[in-house]
Amino acid sequence: MPRHLLPVRPARLRPPVLTLALLLALLAGVGALTAAAHPLRRPPERALLSLSPGHFSVSVGPAAPEWLPVSGRPETLTLIAGRPRSRGAAGANAYVGVISAGGHCGATPAASHRPFLTFGAFFSAADSARQVTPFTPDGGGAGGTFLASGSGVRLPAGPAARACIWLGSSPGTAPASTHRHRHHRSPVRAGARLVASPLIPVLNGVFAASVSNLTGAGAGHGGLMMTAISGGHRFTYTTTRLACGSTSTEPPTAVPAGTPASETISLSPSPCTSDATTFRFSVPGLGARTLTYPVTDALANPPVSVVTGGCELDPLTGVTVSAALAYLAADGCRLSGLQVSPFQRPLGRGTVAWAAVDGGVAELAPSGTAVTLVLNGRP
Repeated sequence: MPRHLLPVRPARLRPPVLTLALLLALLAGVGALTAAAHPLRRPPERALLSLSPGHFSVSVGPAAPEWLPVSGRPETLTLIAGRPRSRGAAGANAYVGVISAGGHCGATPAASHRPFLTFGAFFSAADSARQVTPFTPDGGGAGGTFLASGSGVRLPAGPAARACIWLGSSPGTAPASTHRHRHHRSPVRAGARLVASPLIPVLNGVFAASVSNLTGAGAGHGGLMMTAISGGHRFTYTTTRLACGSTSTEPPTAVPAGTPASETISLSPSPCTSDATTFRFSVPGLGARTLTYPVTDALANPPVSVVTGGCELDPLTGVTVSAALAYLAADGCRLSGLQVSPFQRPLGRGTVAWAAVDGGVAELAPSGTAVTLVLNGRP
């Protein structure tokens, strides 16, 4: 190994500093739903999203609070809503089904002819969120935002899906056509009505990688960090280092789908000006990607980031807000807003604790996605 580039690799495949396991533990009360009408256990939490009355959002991932919606496997869906607009809706059930992005939601859950989740008495007092969790970093205040989670959801293939959200006392019944009068249909029994149909990005075809010298979790101060993740495909990467005219390449590293990979490299105090590190990625169905990071960028201040693909959000953990905003712009995503969670060590006060999309903890997002930064205490 050339003396000018000293690898520091505590782990090749790693979650953020605030691990998803820790965040998931905070949501231990979220129940699982595997059939349309099974009851749910609902946590007294407030959603990360501050939704106005009558508005709804959904967060999808392998387990709450992780946001990583992909097709081809069972997912957990968390329904998040603001206060009901009317007293009549306060005691209503919520029903959620998932269809293709170009499809049409039925007038009622039963009329959609598709599986759906049932959240009984969704706006009950027990659903008013008040505790600190990854979905509710600000503690929820006086409540006013509601949520519940169910599992067993399967997203259709394609770049996006659509969630159909109904409110009402029953799922209704599907209309039945007759043979003699095909244009006539029996009336639909009074039931739930469609209230929202938000789109859900599907990340199977999304890959993202970045190299930066952000002073956060393991990088900075004369070093650099590479992070990469693929939503639905296993990928491999190799690392090639040029140090004072000497080149070395490591064997390929394989990374499972949905798992973040990272590599941290620290530089010697006196590197050669031509030194550089190149990462080459091979992603099935997406081809080859290359990122080269010269030593001049690694020593630059403010931090410099090079990116490819979608938005790799893992490097935001532990960095300052100003550095996070610069990285987010270079990464191709945009800021949705800031939230403040209670201060927790070992991260610095006021630094970024995690990035969130649709209320869930996100490590990967398509380019252009609105991202919320959750801060570790007030700066």
